[in-house]
Amino acid sequence: MIALPVNRTSDQEGAGTLLLLAAAQQTGLLAQLQTAISQGTLPRTRLPHQSLISQHAALRTLLFLPVVGLRRVRDLRSYTGTCLALLLQRTAALGYRHVDRYLHEIAAAGAAARLTNALAAWIAKLWPAGV
Repeated sequence: MIALPVNRTSDQEGAGTLLLLAAAQQTGLLAQLQTAISQGTLPRTRLPHQSLISQHAALRTLLFLPVVGLRRVRDLRSYTGTCLALLLQRTAALGYRHVDRYLHEIAAAGAAARLTNALAAWIAKLWPAGV
């Protein structure tokens, strides 16, 4: 088991995020998000040329930001911790430019609505109405 240094001011939020991320791993959320991104046309983006490993690292970075106490992608500019790298199973965390460019490419591909729908479907599957 990996010991994760969680920001002391947001231990409960970090723990909750870790539980959601464990659920995401067990239920195939990354694959669903990847499918949502790749559907439709991808005009003038680098997305079709990036490896799946690179795309998954960027997606996981976005999902893990709250675990390490970061609120926005731009917070990666000053992030020097190692926890994000551990969560990504990499030697170093992805930098701000890489993740920001990935978000711009998703937006340019028109995938924002598809990602929102995939995330909503995943949440509805985890917590069905009326339960």
